[in-house]
Amino acid sequence: MKGKKKLLLLYMIAVMVLPISIPVSAASPVAKIGSKNFRSLESALKSVKKGQTIKLLKNVTLKNELTFTKNVKYTLNLNNKTIKSKYSDYITIQHFTTFL
Repeated sequence: MKGKKKLLLLYMIAVMVLPISIPVSAASPVAKIGSKNFRSLESALKSVKKGQTIKLLKNVTLKNELTFTKNVKYTLNLNNKTIKSKYSDYITIQHFTTFL
């Protein structure tokens, strides 16, 4: 019994003294193009190519103005998610085609 107490005491000291490494996952993706995930809508917009689809994976709240500058046709699939803006009360999108 005495040996078990010593072993338990050593284990408790080791746990308190040794650093504990807990893996931290990267921020969950906000959007994806094909199988590639993006941590922000902005990065997905910069990477999109002609004919591709950006699919939102969660609701987005913009902290800055978002500019759609790609001069290619692509699809932005909101996937029943929302895009809100802290920058202003509205979002302006120019030069786009909407399919309902």
